[in-house]
Amino acid sequence: MPELPEVETVRSDLQGKLLGDQILSSQFSSSRVFRDLDRALLNGHPLNGRYIVGIFRWGKFIFIALSSVPTVLQPSTTRRTFINEGEMGKDNLVILVVHLGMSGQLLLLGDGDRLPPHTHLELALASEWRLIFCDPRTFGRVFFASGIGSGPIKELQHLGADPLASFSDLQLGFEAISDSRAEIKAQLLDQRKVCGIGNIYADEILIRSGIHPRRRGVTLKEDEISYLAETTRETLLEAVKLRGSSLRDQRYRDLFGEIGQFQNFHLAYQRDGQPCKMCGCEIVKEKFQGRHSHFCPTCQPLC
Repeated sequence: MPELPEVETVRSDLQGKLLGDQILSSQFSSSRVFRDLDRALLNGHPLNGRYIVGIFRWGKFIFIALSSVPTVLQPSTTRRTFINEGEMGKDNLVILVVHLGMSGQLLLLGDGDRLPPHTHLELALASEWRLIFCDPRTFGRVFFASGIGSGPIKELQHLGADPLASFSDLQLGFEAISDSRAEIKAQLLDQRKVCGIGNIYADEILIRSGIHPRRRGVTLKEDEISYLAETTRETLLEAVKLRGSSLRDQRYRDLFGEIGQFQNFHLAYQRDGQPCKMCGCEIVKEKFQGRHSHFCPTCQPLC
């Protein structure tokens, strides 16, 4: 599943290529990726003619702001309030929300490029690019945001801190983790506390922090929690710099169909049976709560 670094890579590419572009036409399939979308809204072609005026991310969600007025938004990306009500009237703005799910991809195609299999959304743009969403397993989601205005977008209200937004919010999220008796890895995966982290980056963050995935939050000392928060941010930023992780199936690809490179720098994930790059001890794989964890028993003692 694409996690925060992969989603941020796609968001950044979208912003660099499509900000200010205009949608000429849109095509939606009958796929379940639109299960949260009122299909009656599509009858009036609500996207056609609109300009892409903002592209934001929180956790694993991408928000594409569309307006009939070609005025690019200047949002706050450190808070859940992306759109200030005073900047643009609610009736003038539509926000398309995309969650890539397990196998979803946003890809940018040229005018003559063939559509890949399992394409569910196609937006033809004035620049002659075509933005498509394809998803073989259809666990992804595409829908319109609600609650646009001065408060948080409704779909963000249940999510915790974004590790690449406000560091003070991230610290608060980790303080909540330290107050819980739940295992630390399960808490890193809890999107209500800190969002955007999945199985890959939980393993990579924990080995870099020297924390065993089964340690309970209440056992972490204050300096360990502080270091964990810092390591979380640093690990994700490094992964973004390397354009995310493409695993053995290379299912994740960026907007242009290229693979990421951070998998070449993994210390734990999918390295079971191999020597730890820090101490030489063998990386082990164990199953916790239905997921496999990869860790070094020497660098990450269960104490």
